[in-house]
Amino acid sequence: AHKMRTLLTMLGIIIGIASVVSVVGLGQGSQQKILSDISSLGTNTLTVRDGYRFGDPRRRYHDNNLTDDDANAVAEQPYVESVSPQVGTSVTSRYKNTEVSANVSGVGSGYFAVTGQKIKSGQNFSNDDIKNMTQDIILDDNAVKSYFPNGENPLGEVILVGSIPARVVGVLQKSDQAFGPSSDTPTLYMPYSTVMRKMLGKDNVDAFVVLIKDSISTSAAEAAVTDLIEQRHGTDDFRVQNSDSIRQTIESTTSTMTLLISSIAIRSEEHTSE
Repeated sequence: AHKMRTLLTMLGIIIGIASVVSVVGLGQGSQQKILSDISSLGTNTLTVRDGYRFGDPRRRYHDNNLTDDDANAVAEQPYVESVSPQVGTSVTSRYKNTEVSANVSGVGSGYFAVTGQKIKSGQNFSNDDIKNMTQDIILDDNAVKSYFPNGENPLGEVILVGSIPARVVGVLQKSDQAFGPSSDTPTLYMPYSTVMRKMLGKDNVDAFVVLIKDSISTSAAEAAVTDLIEQRHGTDDFRVQNSDSIRQTIESTTSTMTLLISSIAIRSEEHTSE
C-alpha cells in the first residue's frame, strides 16, 4: 500500500547495515595493519635505553653509563637470541658534488634481523666489522636517492661521513612500516663501534636492542634484564621498553576505538531505520 515508504525504509536499512559493516571492517583492518607493523619490528624485543626514567629527579645526574659491555653481558643470558647496541649522531656528508645532512646510526650485526629490515643489495656488517671498527656503511632508501639520484650502483663507492671516509657495502630495501623513520633525511648505518669510538670518541652507547627467544616470556625477560643491569650499575640509571607491551596497548586501544565507532554507526543506523 505504501511502496515508496517501504522502498525508502529498505534503502535506509541497507545503507545503515553497509555503514556498520564498513566501519567495523575499516577498524579491524587498521588494527591488523598497525599490529603487522609492530610485529615486523619484533614483538619479542626489549630496548634498553640510557638514563633514569622520565620524571625521576636523578635524571639531572645522567652520566652516560650504558656500555657495550652491558649489552655483551645481556647477550650471554640463555633467554637472549641476540643483542645490538645502538648509538647515533647527525653529520654533514659528502659524495662528489653532493653535500647533505645525514643521520648516522651505529648498530650491531644483528640489528636488521631484529627490526625486520631487509638488505636489497650488498651485505650486512659482520662481527669482525664490529670488532675492527671498519669504516663501512649501509644506506637506506633516502640516502640512495640523495647520493645516487640517477640510479648508479652505490656499492663500493666512498662517502665522506663527517670527517671519516666510508665505503658503501649494502643498501636496504625501502621500508613501508608505519613506525619507521618519518623524515626524508638520509640514514647511514655503520658499525656501532666505529660511530662510538672513531666519530664520537666515547665509550657509552645510547641503547641496545635485545631479541628474546620465542619460547621465553618477554615480561619475564624484561625483569631479568632489569635485575642484571641494575646489579652491574648499582642503580636503575636506565629504562627498559618492552615491544610486546606496546603491541598489547595499541591492540586494546584500537579495539576500544573500533567498538566505539561501531556503536555510533549502529545507533545512526537505528535512527535511519526509524
